[in-house]
This record gives sequence, structure tokens and C-alpha cells, in this order.
Amino acid sequence: MRMFDPVLWRFIGVGMVNTLLGLGVIFAARPFVGFARYLPTIAAGYLANLLTLGIGLGLTNAYVAQTAAILSHVTVTYVLSRHFVFREHECSQQK
Repeated sequence: MRMFDPVLWRFIGVGMVNTLLGLGVIFAARPFVGFARYLPTIAAGYLANLLTLGIGLGLTNAYVAQTAAILSHVTVTYVLSRHFVFREHECSQQK
């Protein structure tokens, strides 16, 4: 493996950008979200993605499986965020 492999550096760059964006969202949401609720929500979305992808790859082509996996992640994360993570915050605003 070469030290200046462009694919390696692109991989590292994308990973760093992804990490920075993820941390930015987490830090920006922290005042509004109880992290004890947020982290399991993200984990459940990730698990839904993995399970859907694993099942989908056995049933259909990779494009359909990946699309279904992303949709499952978004759906699980939204539902749990809406009804579990932000529940307390919304209730305090409605009073």
C-alpha cells in the first residue's frame, strides 16, 4: 500500500467530514435533547438499517436493498425522535 494512495486519503477525508458533521448535529441538539434518549434512538435506526440491508440483499439487488435500508433507518429514527427523544421538550413548550 502506497503512503499517498488517493483512494485512502479520500476515504479518510470523507470519514473526517462525516464525523465532524455528526458531532456538529449532536452538539447542536444537545441543549434540546436528553442524550440518554438520543443515543438509543440512533442505535435503533442503525440496527434497522443493518437488518433491512441484510434481509434485502438476500431477496433483491443491492440498489433496492440499500434504498430500503436507508428508508428503514430514517423511519425508525424519525418515529423514535418524535415520540421518545423530543417528547419531554415538546410537552414543556405546549404548557
